[in-house]
Amino acid sequence: MNNNPQYQGMLSDYQTQPKVRQEQLIFKGLNSVQTELYRKALYGLRIYPQGIIRSMTNAQRKKVTRKMKRTQRVLNLWKQQICNYQANRVIENHFKMTPVVKELLELHANYVDVEYVNNLSFRDLGVKRHHIIRKLIVEDILPKNFYDLSDEISRTK
Repeated sequence: MNNNPQYQGMLSDYQTQPKVRQEQLIFKGLNSVQTELYRKALYGLRIYPQGIIRSMTNAQRKKVTRKMKRTQRVLNLWKQQICNYQANRVIENHFKMTPVVKELLELHANYVDVEYVNNLSFRDLGVKRHHIIRKLIVEDILPKNFYDLSDEISRTK
């Protein structure tokens, strides 16, 4: 009699040696140039110490502020779209698809309000940093070659 409590059947290797079933998304950490561009877009002048802000020209301060406000607008609308999508999935799964429910989903599926500020965190919505970066690239807030930027670019300036 075998005193080994482990499963000894034909699938014994299956759990200990799982096969990769989907392609893994490889996301490398950001270098200093990428981090600065990302943080500048998200947080604006708040990433700089007061001394650097005072040394900037008005045009530079306005440019950073405009980009940050645009980023916040884009991300706010995107969060609303994500919330709408998730709410619609809940409605579809928990209610019978009557004509009233279908009409509600069709009319309000893509409704967003530019005046409304969505205070849900990206973590609550299941959005990761690489999703945010991809959205900012699509919206031309971050450059298309964002992932190709290196620290050497900043040293040559």
